[in-house]
Amino acid sequence: MITHRIEAADGVVLAVHEFGESGDATEAQGGAPTSASSMDDRPLILFCHATGFCGSVWGPMASSLLLDYRCLAVDFRAHGDTRLSPGAEFSWAAMAEDVLVVLDHFDASPSAFAVGHSMGGAVALLAALARPEAFAAAWLFEPVVVTPTLTEPAGERLAASARRRKARFESREELRERYASRRFFAGWDRLALDAYVTHGFAEAPDGAVTLKCSPEDEARAFLASQQANIHPRLGGVQIPVAVGVGHEALSEPPVFPASVAAEVAGSIPSGTLRRFDDLGHLAPLEQPRRIADDVSSWFAETFR
Repeated sequence: MITHRIEAADGVVLAVHEFGESGDATEAQGGAPTSASSMDDRPLILFCHATGFCGSVWGPMASSLLLDYRCLAVDFRAHGDTRLSPGAEFSWAAMAEDVLVVLDHFDASPSAFAVGHSMGGAVALLAALARPEAFAAAWLFEPVVVTPTLTEPAGERLAASARRRKARFESREELRERYASRRFFAGWDRLALDAYVTHGFAEAPDGAVTLKCSPEDEARAFLASQQANIHPRLGGVQIPVAVGVGHEALSEPPVFPASVAAEVAGSIPSGTLRRFDDLGHLAPLEQPRRIADDVSSWFAETFR
């Protein structure tokens, strides 16, 4: 994996990870891509991660797609190796603009594909609304779209939970052991968890490790879902969109965002629902190869 550094309009320097490449990190402040694969003729997939995570967690899924696709993943603002510059906007709309900056940098539109999870799925939708030709199609697992049917402010509940996260561990070994034993992470693919432990935490001077996306920034990202205003505009999404959904849509009551997945897919003119009744909200991180197979087959079916 190599990392491209791409400057957004407001001074934020985006970290964009390219899978299947090796060498030193690539520094690119605007201008043309500097990777040796600039002339790659495979269609590009841009992976968009969920709140609190980072682009590197898509590595196991990307490894199953590299034969047919050039695979990149962005670290969203305040996540992974993308830091906020002073005064920079921290909203999902700003993240969507960052997605467009990345696509422009690689001259990828209109043949690029989006793959998104949770917040990342919502951001991909916002990018498609801001620029209809940004993507050829999108495959999104349980995108976070606030609908009028929701009976609770999910963003506030998730923000409160994020603020309680442990942000510091004495070592990566302690971190890995703790996460591997927790229910939330227990089902993760081992390589996805390793990627998060490696790239989602920074070394402190005393040898400890700390979350790159702080609990407060994760909380702010959750709260931003309530201002994204995606649902009323879904009819304007002009590309084919697959919306994946897991078993939490079948719970009683259904669990957000799985609870709105069918509504989101039905509101998009070329939307389709992909059901995974034995998987939960973290499906792309728990069974990345299975999800990659569905992504690949759906893109092929859509454009054959």
